[in-house]
Amino acid sequence: MRDELLRSAERDALDIHRERMPWSAPLGSLLLSGVSSVRGDDGIAVSRAREAVRGFDAADMALHAAVSRRTLGKLVGGDEGAGLARQAEEWMASQAVKTSDRLTAMLAPGGRA
Repeated sequence: MRDELLRSAERDALDIHRERMPWSAPLGSLLLSGVSSVRGDDGIAVSRAREAVRGFDAADMALHAAVSRRTLGKLVGGDEGAGLARQAEEWMASQAVKTSDRLTAMLAPGGRA
C-alpha cells in the first residue's frame, strides 16, 4: 500500500511539474523531494528541495520558498542545514507564522518538518 501511494504521489507531482507555470515546477520538485525522502533517497530529496527553493524564489513565492528552505535544511543537516532552517524560521516568524513545523508538514508532505 505504501509503495502504491508513493507512486501515485510521484505521478501527481510529475503532472504538476509539467504544467509550465511559474509555480508548477518548484511545487512538483518539493513534492518529489518528499517522496524521495520517504523512500530514503536523501540525495534525490536534497536535489529536489534545492530546485524547489530556487524555483519558488524565482517565482516570488516567499512562503513556499521558506517551507522549501526549511525542508532542505532538515534534509542537509549540519551547519548548512541549520542556517537554511534558521533563515526559513526567521522569515516565517516575521510573517507571524506560529507553527512552522505544521505549516511545513502541510505544504511539504513527506519531508522532515
